[in-house]
Amino acid sequence: MQDTVETLNWVVSVISHDVRAPLANFDRILGMILAGDFPENEIDEILHSIKRSSLNMYKLVDEMLDGIRLQRRKLDDRTNIQNQDIVPHLQQIFNIYQPIAMQKFIRIDFEHEQDQIYALVDSDLIKIVVRNLLNNAVKFTPEKGKILLLAEVKDSNVLITIRDTGVGMSKSELTALNKRKQPQRNAGNSGIGLGWVLCRDSIKKTNGSLKISSEPGKGTTIVISLPRA
Repeated sequence: MQDTVETLNWVVSVISHDVRAPLANFDRILGMILAGDFPENEIDEILHSIKRSSLNMYKLVDEMLDGIRLQRRKLDDRTNIQNQDIVPHLQQIFNIYQPIAMQKFIRIDFEHEQDQIYALVDSDLIKIVVRNLLNNAVKFTPEKGKILLLAEVKDSNVLITIRDTGVGMSKSELTALNKRKQPQRNAGNSGIGLGWVLCRDSIKKTNGSLKISSEPGKGTTIVISLPRA
């Protein structure tokens, strides 16, 4: 119940500060444009700025909904684990984030050692978790950086690796990350990011594991391990 209340407070806070304010700003700016308060040569740039802001807000709401879905699944002991090919799921997520990464001139690659890689997985959970982790990789990787999404088979497990050349984290930051019990906002970023504990526990529900390694200035590597049939 405490986790649910914390998640609800987090959702209300995000809506109040990160959704309501931009919408009010859009309304004000569009009203000024319609009233002719802006020079014609500035309107195009303003509209492009509004479009970028609306995309960031869309991603923010998408992350927030992912957080709610994961929280609900966390409280629900039921999982829909099936032996299925994860490559199409990962390809779909990669296709979404490739143009987003290109906006920051980030090179993002998707590699899979086999055309089909089967694992025992809940498709809804794995897509939410991978989407969030890949979003964070884009968020914390500077321009001209690199991100790799890799799927491979190793012994009795399937590994999904997300590796970036981003800002990385110190040992103390990694320790703090593992102690968090609710989704946390990342100051100075357009997104909110789902809690590490929430993602990790979701993967555990499917008998998998989630491990992270990172170093300041050298990026972060996250490995999701899923069982094979």
